[in-house]
Amino acid sequence: MKLLVVEGALRENGGMRMALSLSDRWRRRGEEPSYFVLQKVADESEVRPAVPVTYGQPSVGRLRWSLPLVFARLLRAGRRADIVIGASETGFGLLLGLLTARLVLR
Repeated sequence: MKLLVVEGALRENGGMRMALSLSDRWRRRGEEPSYFVLQKVADESEVRPAVPVTYGQPSVGRLRWSLPLVFARLLRAGRRADIVIGASETGFGLLLGLLTARLVLR
């Protein structure tokens, strides 16, 4: 089963550690988790998951200017997944993850 985990950014925090822990468990069970990350961050606290990562905004910059393009990419990725999970604690990652799950009926 293909699982798409939507995150706002790959910053080191408690929510990210929990999402990484869950994706490790899913991989061990034979599932195919992947991450869709809305924006790339410039700081060194960005974590590197052991699963495929797709960036909605491939370069560091303000998300608001590229939000329509990022959301279109997220919808495409959501249609390819069996389950879409809005894993961010707050912000665009949570909102767009939940909206995508509803729109693609996953």
